Amino acid sequence: FFFKQKTAYEIRPRDWSSDVCSSDLMRSPTTTALTVAPSPAPFGALVTLAVSVGSALDATTAAGTVTIRDGATLVGSCTLADGACSIASSTLATGPHAFVATYGGDAGHVGSSSAEVALTVAPAATTTTIASSLEPAPFGALVRLSLEVSAATAVPVGTVRVTDAARGDALVGSCTLAAGRCDVTTATLATGAHDLVATYLPSADFVGSASSPLAQTIVPATTTTSLASSANPAGAGETVVYTIAVASATGVPTGTVSLSDGTGATLGACTLAGGRCTVELALPNGAYELVARYAGDGDFAPSASASLAQVVRAATTTGVVSSADPAAYGQSVTLTVTISTVDGSVATGTVSISEGSTTVGACALASGSCTVTTAALGVGVHLLDVRYGGDAGHAPDATTYTQTVVPAPTVTTLASSAPVSAVYGALVTLSVAVDATTGTPTGTVTIREGATVVGSCTLSSGRCDVTTATLATGDHDLVATYATDGDFAASASATLTQTIVRNATTVVLASSVAPSVFGETVRLRATVTSTTGVPTGTIAFLDAGATIGACTLAGGVCDLTTATLAVGSHPLTATYAGDANYAPASGELVQVVGKAPTTTAVTGAASPLTAGASASFTVTVDATTGLPTGSAWLLDGSDVLGSCELVAVSAPRAACKYATTA
Repeated sequence: FFFKQKTAYEIRPRDWSSDVCSSDLMRSPTTTALTVAPSPAPFGALVTLAVSVGSALDATTAAGTVTIRDGATLVGSCTLADGACSIASSTLATGPHAFVATYGGDAGHVGSSSAEVALTVAPAATTTTIASSLEPAPFGALVRLSLEVSAATAVPVGTVRVTDAARGDALVGSCTLAAGRCDVTTATLATGAHDLVATYLPSADFVGSASSPLAQTIVPATTTTSLASSANPAGAGETVVYTIAVASATGVPTGTVSLSDGTGATLGACTLAGGRCTVELALPNGAYELVARYAGDGDFAPSASASLAQVVRAATTTGVVSSADPAAYGQSVTLTVTISTVDGSVATGTVSISEGSTTVGACALASGSCTVTTAALGVGVHLLDVRYGGDAGHAPDATTYTQTVVPAPTVTTLASSAPVSAVYGALVTLSVAVDATTGTPTGTVTIREGATVVGSCTLSSGRCDVTTATLATGDHDLVATYATDGDFAASASATLTQTIVRNATTVVLASSVAPSVFGETVRLRATVTSTTGVPTGTIAFLDAGATIGACTLAGGVCDLTTATLAVGSHPLTATYAGDANYAPASGELVQVVGKAPTTTAVTGAASPLTAGASASFTVTVDATTGLPTGSAWLLDGSDVLGSCELVAVSAPRAACKYATTA
């Protein structure tokens, strides 16, 4: 074999003259070393696996990648730098480990593996502490015990138990660690001293540990005692129930309570149940200062109520009499109240009468009775609360009295502003008055004719008007009905008969052309008017009593057009027949018709004429209107030549021919 050396220990395949040799002959052998620290290591500690790779033949530096395995498990890999690299891990499981580092080689170095390096990962040591949220704590209070377990290399997990060393290591509670902490809360610690120990239970990765004892003292809980009377003041000999309540912020006290007066003498006692109990007493007349005293128990401290001033007085009975029941709305009602006593003594003091939160009145007793007068009660049933306030020797009393108030009766009257007979279309004002013996009615009045509503109005000071102009001709029987407003009763008026007669009319007849000529079209217009409204119906046109036509009114006007009036004077009459609401009437007009003017023309044979020759002449007569009739005469100077009879050509033209011999 031979090779060309370019640089010391650097061999490149392209410089070989033959490639029949193995490539390992061209690379330097290596040795791989592995160290592990710390060893042994606690669980969670950061373990560094350091690798160094050296060349066995020369001083060249190996490059490339190293993999580290724990048995068959790949731990990781690193890239050599100056022939060394390392891997750090804090997640190695508790127990024995056997690591081997394998170098993969590079272009100039052959791969190699380290010897097996053993490492033992042991459970980490722990420290446990306990702290209380409340020291000392009253009985029944919620105490939070804060537990913390720590380790130098990791955060412990698992369970912590709290026991009471002062009570035979009784279990207080347990909790599961989260981020190395957890709480145990309890409200069941008995009154007295407790030595609480928190014990962390060991696991595969952490060593168990226990805290120092924590001194926790539970003292009796403070209490509050209250006293209430079922009747104060109370009647002499009346049994009064005294309710005693003993409360605490942390539980329900038990035990006994005594009830005493101002002298300290015990009047009664009871045993608490659910923090309450009662004492029943029937005391003689007098004034008492009562105090309830709770004796306490092992868990709750004693306490006493505030002093309760108890007054005992003679019993009374309240009676009420009304001057009017039921009473009409607005009527004055006098309520007489009498206070009776069990021993016949005369009560003094005041009486109040109310309805709900509204005061009706009050009065002072004189000889055991007094009166309250009111007119302010509304319609309805009133449950009145009558209360006697008592005096030094008489107990208060109360009763109820039901007073009924009904709507006040009313009288409704109806009057018309129009005469008994009013013309159609005239404005008729119907005046309504609603009166009551007490007060002024309000509300609505409706005027009807049978079932038909004529109108309605709202009362003001008991009066209102309905105005109408739509009553048809004839008799109308009208009734005004007052609808109750709640305080005043409904009522209806007597029947008012209102008669409506047809309204008078005036007819005016006018001609469009006056005078006119024969054949000329004339429009005859009839206008019918009335003081109210617009008449309807028909108009008949007469010429000297003879009907020449008719028309129907529209807006009180209608027209008749004619061109047939003869020459002469025509006495024309327009007669209105009337309708249901308007009376008949007529109007007159004299229409003068003159002759229509005409124009005559003659055309004939050419001039001069030969003697004995026949000649023919045409006479044409034109009129402005109509068609001319009659004879046409031909004159030669003053000599009459002859005549012909006009024949219609086309209105207004007529013509005829005249023939003669020259």
